[in-house]
Amino acid sequence: MSKNTSINMDDEIRTGRKRNDGGGAENINKLGAVSGINEDNDVRNDSCRKCDVVVKDEDKAMQCEVCKTSFHKTCEGMPDKVYNYVLSIGDQNTWYSTFCRRGCVKLCKNMGKLEEQSKILQNKQNETEGKINVLTEDIHEGQNNNNALEFRLGTTEVQSVAFSEK
Repeated sequence: MSKNTSINMDDEIRTGRKRNDGGGAENINKLGAVSGINEDNDVRNDSCRKCDVVVKDEDKAMQCEVCKTSFHKTCEGMPDKVYNYVLSIGDQNTWYSTFCRRGCVKLCKNMGKLEEQSKILQNKQNETEGKINVLTEDIHEGQNNNNALEFRLGTTEVQSVAFSEK
C-alpha cells in the first residue's frame, strides 16, 4: 500500500510510505529518518538517539550519514532555517549528528597527521633512493676503475715477464 504526503518544504518535512526491497513497508522522510527495516534488511530501532523517543513520520527529524541513527531536529538544536535548507538541497544533503561530528573531527585531524607523516616518509624515501642511486653510481665507477686497474696490472705483468726473459 502506498501513501504519499507532500507538505510545503518551507514549513515541514516531506514524508511518504514506500516499499523496501524486502517487500515490507517502511516509513521514510526526506532526510532519511527511516523506521522499520534498513538497507541491510535488519530491524532497526528508530528512536531519537538523544531523547530516546520514537521518530514518527510527521516529526522533523534527520538521519545521520555516519551512524544511520535518527535525531529530532529540536534534540540536535538545529534552527528551522538550517533544517529547511538541508531539506531544500534534496539528495545532495549530507548531515552528521553532533555525536558523529565530534568523532569525524577527531578522525579528520588524525587523517591530517597521517598525511603529514606520510609526506615526511615519502620525502625520506626519496632522499634514500637518491643516496642509493649515488652509491650505485659510485659502485659502478669503482668497478670500472677496478677493471681498468686489472687491465693495467695484466699489461704490467706481461711487460714484466717479457723484461725478465730478456
